[in-house]
Amino acid sequence: MARILIAEDDELTLELLEKVLRREGHEVHGVADGQAAIDELRKGDVDLVLTDVQMTRASGMEVLDEVRRRSPEV
Repeated sequence: MARILIAEDDELTLELLEKVLRREGHEVHGVADGQAAIDELRKGDVDLVLTDVQMTRASGMEVLDEVRRRSPEV
């Protein structure tokens, strides 16, 4: 299944998304802020990124900028 990175600063929302996606068989890694998401993206490949837009340390738009740098075809 897919390797999914979730960046969400609301703990309850993050927990719910992780639970649902894991139940569907996906490998899920959740982080609580944008910089942590960027750090995870730099560590390795993910198939899908779900990100909140307004987060601490880095915004969701900055996370997407990192996705674009890593995948020029996006």
